Amino acid sequence: MLIFGGMLKRAVAFLIDFFLITFLLSAVIWIVVTPFIAQNAHGMVFWPIFWILFLVYNVISLNWFGTTFGKKIMGAFVTINGNKPSLKESVAREIIYKPFSLIPLGWGLIRAILSKNGRTWYDERTNSDVVLSPQTNLKPSSLLNKIITIVLLWPLFVVFEILLFILMWYHSVGYYFNLTTPCFFQEGKELARSDHFLIYLEKGNEFDGEFMRNVFEQAFDYSFWTISSLADNTSWSTVCLYQKTDNYEGSYDDHNGTYPAFAYFSPDDFSVHFSKDFLNVSPDIQKSVAYHEINHFIFELLQEQNSYEPEVPTWFTEGLAELVEYRITDGSGQTFVSDYKKSLSSRYKSWQQMQHFDAINETFTVNEYYEQSLLMMLYL
Repeated sequence: MLIFGGMLKRAVAFLIDFFLITFLLSAVIWIVVTPFIAQNAHGMVFWPIFWILFLVYNVISLNWFGTTFGKKIMGAFVTINGNKPSLKESVAREIIYKPFSLIPLGWGLIRAILSKNGRTWYDERTNSDVVLSPQTNLKPSSLLNKIITIVLLWPLFVVFEILLFILMWYHSVGYYFNLTTPCFFQEGKELARSDHFLIYLEKGNEFDGEFMRNVFEQAFDYSFWTISSLADNTSWSTVCLYQKTDNYEGSYDDHNGTYPAFAYFSPDDFSVHFSKDFLNVSPDIQKSVAYHEINHFIFELLQEQNSYEPEVPTWFTEGLAELVEYRITDGSGQTFVSDYKKSLSSRYKSWQQMQHFDAINETFTVNEYYEQSLLMMLYL
């Protein structure tokens, strides 16, 4: 008499298989793929490849061995009429019916708890059982059977290879083919592109794309070598230049901005957004603001590419960006610093109060927060 596997054992077996594939794939991506892709594309690389590999792994394991690594540890086997599933049955069970068991709300899996023989919906559809008894005809697959399996599953491997190739070069493919944009406007055009930036301009007045491209690339190079060579020079960012205030404010709110800003960097999608006011100031001020925001971009790369998880104080990130602005001024920065010291002499905030923008209130303005952040960075 067969002893049917309980849902607890099956759940543990699934977790073992899940984390096995996760660990192996993470190792491969970290060692092989990471140097070739943008930091902000890692998730897009990992999850599509993971689910393809996980499905293929389950199909092959059941067809060849009647079990997976996780099920084997738990002493469980999948049988259909006492035999290992055929290739067709394995594909139907793992790729077609199992995903649909999650709908609605996982009822296809939960019903196994109420079933006398512990069958899920996909077990019922494929007439399969998960058993804890060796009294089955689980003979090793022949070499011919394995060859046939590989040939029939080859299209999946081809899809995997194509997907891997495309995603490894996502930063250049997505960049040059302009597949998506995080800009908060529908009417606009590509103004310019460079090694690290794709620059979009909202519909309206015309602006010098060559100037913008050069400013952003110079800002990238300056911050890249200023901060550290630890940040891989492989990522890119989308720059959005707004000409409508409503759209810019909408993008700011959508990215959970804290205070209305002249420009801002979003670490969520590695995009940099500049308001209408930015386009209407002098080239020197545009350069200064660009260096500030691109510094945020580079600093985010530094943290993510080196797996630095602790939260960095806001005064540090803003002070560092202000320091970059201070350094590129033509000697006038020292005058600014003297003025900052005088204006803040009686209203300095402690470094604990400066951890976040919470320090800003009616008596301590946004500008004063930035000024003190710069003074703290200069002190360091």
